[in-house]
Amino acid sequence: MNSPLGQAISRMPATLLLIDDNAVQAATRQTILKRAGYFVIAALNPSRALEQIQGASSLRRYSW
Repeated sequence: MNSPLGQAISRMPATLLLIDDNAVQAATRQTILKRAGYFVIAALNPSRALEQIQGASSLRRYSW
């Protein structure tokens, strides 16, 4: 990845999807993962997770 775009992508943090029905545990885990350098998408149930992923993918489609 020698191109500027390739270098930028290689510096982007990995994205994790965190699904936990316990809000306190989800927040704790999200904080730990963010401090470890990950970009975290957190959801309290699978339906909400799908909504967030679909929203994120449409943002990616139009941001380039």
